[in-house]
This record gives sequence, structure tokens and C-alpha cells, in this order.
Amino acid sequence: MKKNEKLIFFRGVILIVIVLAVFYFYQWNFLKNQEGDGLLNEKESKQLIGGEKDEHGCLVAAGYSWCESKNKCLRVWEEECSDNFGSRKNEKNCEDKCGDGVCQEIVCQALGCPCAETRENCPQDCK
Repeated sequence: MKKNEKLIFFRGVILIVIVLAVFYFYQWNFLKNQEGDGLLNEKESKQLIGGEKDEHGCLVAAGYSWCESKNKCLRVWEEECSDNFGSRKNEKNCEDKCGDGVCQEIVCQALGCPCAETRENCPQDCK
């Protein structure tokens, strides 16, 4: 091998070692910062998308609603609640927003969510 070829080879090896060292340091630092108890702190939990809660602390976007008789948040399609859905006759469990100019085709299932709208039940919004 000529002197020039040896110099180029040596520089290539040094460059590869430096790149690997930087990569290793980055991974080590990243993993070190990821360690913890897995729980979100108060600041992080406030930044969650869809994390809106009702007056009882129930996560509405996930379908939770307050069950007074069980004194807890629950999803009524997973666990029965005697004071929700169906126990109060002639009472709507969703909010009628027909006529607001927005077709509410996809809605949540919790109390207070908009009622699902279709062309049949709300033709002025769903055209």
C-alpha cells in the first residue's frame, strides 16, 4: 500500500469511529432521559390531545361519563350504570345540535356529546 492510500484508509477509519461514538453517545443520552416511573407529570398530562375532562374529572373524549350511583367515571357500554342511559325515560343522553350548520356524523358516546346527525334526522345540516 502506498503512503497516500494508507493515509486515506486511516482517515476513513477515524471518521467511522467518530460517527459511531457520536451515535452511541446520542443513544445513551436518549435512553438515560427516558428512564423514570412511566407516569406523566402534571405539565405533561395537561398537554395530552383529547384530554378534556368534565366537572367530575371524567375523560369525555374517551367516552367516560360520571355514574352517580357508583361514584366513578365509566363507559356505559362497558359497565352498567343505573342512573345513565335508559333509566330516565324520555330524556336524551346526547346534546341535540341539529341546526347549527355542522353535520355531526361522528360523535363520542358520553353524556353531553352531540347526537349523531344524518340526512334523515337533520337535513338542514347534513346535505
